[in-house]
Amino acid sequence: MEDRYVEVGGANIRYWAMGSGPPLLLIHGLGASVEYWQQNIEPLSQHCRVYAMDLLGFGRSDKPRIEYSLHYAAQFIADFMDAQGIERASLVGNSMGGLISLQFAIEFPERLDKLVLVDNAGFGRELIWIFRLMTLPVLGEALYGPNERGMRTLQRMLFYDKRFVTDEWVEQNLEMARLPGARDFFLSVLRYGVNLRGLRPEILEPLLAQIPGIEAPTLIVWGAQDRFIPVAHGHIGHRMIAGSRLHIFDRCGHVPQIERAEGFNRLVADFLKGGDCRGQIADCKLQIAPLQSAICNPQSEAIAMEYEDWEAQVPDAIKDDPLWQMEAYRLALFLHDLAWKDCESLIKDIRGREIAKQLIRSVGSISANIEEGYGRGFGRDYARFLSFSVGSARETRGWYYRGRKLLTEMVIEHRYNLLGQIIGLLVTAIGQQRR
Repeated sequence: MEDRYVEVGGANIRYWAMGSGPPLLLIHGLGASVEYWQQNIEPLSQHCRVYAMDLLGFGRSDKPRIEYSLHYAAQFIADFMDAQGIERASLVGNSMGGLISLQFAIEFPERLDKLVLVDNAGFGRELIWIFRLMTLPVLGEALYGPNERGMRTLQRMLFYDKRFVTDEWVEQNLEMARLPGARDFFLSVLRYGVNLRGLRPEILEPLLAQIPGIEAPTLIVWGAQDRFIPVAHGHIGHRMIAGSRLHIFDRCGHVPQIERAEGFNRLVADFLKGGDCRGQIADCKLQIAPLQSAICNPQSEAIAMEYEDWEAQVPDAIKDDPLWQMEAYRLALFLHDLAWKDCESLIKDIRGREIAKQLIRSVGSISANIEEGYGRGFGRDYARFLSFSVGSARETRGWYYRGRKLLTEMVIEHRYNLLGQIIGLLVTAIGQQRR
């Protein structure tokens, strides 16, 4: 692919371009570059005029000393469009690029056609530990390196399938990380947006307040095994953006545009053309279909019962309670019954008996805290008990991890994803109760 350069705000910006048709901008994440889109540009250019740029401060673009902000980043995208003579475009943003795309959608709605968010920041605080540690002075500089061992370790965190971490890929990323000014710009951007606890509240809270106002057609894509930003954030975003679609690739990490390139390209192309992407990608763990049918596959050993069959046998005394209308509560009860059967498998091995005791206790606490909080009315007191439920859900996920050697891989993955949906629903509900 040919390197091109354009001046944007006085800085030289590298970009790649291909194809003709409606403009499509591909926006990479923190510390990345246009190379992270090299498997997507040509296929997507069959339908669009595709632009992939090195964001200011990254890749081979200039790295000036600036006061970075999310507004500045969104304005940079608008300025890049102006430099290319683009009035309106669709955006695909991965990780930090998705965060910038969200801000662009809020600030420049009249210039946005469609929005694709890929394992993006901006739906919650949680973030991989190494980025949080790198916000500390001195330690951040030491962890950045860059060196071959550190870069390989970081890249292995990025992917579910470690075969993508080739020597060539590591060397390519090392070359970019060693460019003059790369470390300082990376750390300044990271420290602007992140602290030891994750995404800074002063950035996240205004964003969360404005995200529900996004009206552009939106597709959210996530890797089920993302270690950088948890898949629960995808469910949160899906519920915050009206009419959005959610597609989760199983056995996939933080960069599905690389790890699931073929399926990703078909999915995005279909979305941009206005089609319905449900059921077209075979390796999608959770489709865009309604939640209940998405988590139920009668052909899969991962599910001990179908949701519909389970719901049919729930007594009316439970269904007649107004709390039954809460989706997170229904799924928490469903998970409890699945966990009961999982415990039957765990207790067959003496090593799993203590895990089974802790698992059934923690999973029961998810729905029990919802019940307790609901009885206290609405508002902050209710939100407090929903927070307890989130903690129990995370503890449950931890006990499933500890028992993974005694349960099948498909069971573990299904439970992780179901817990991710429950956590996403609860986090959304907590935000609503605290307003």
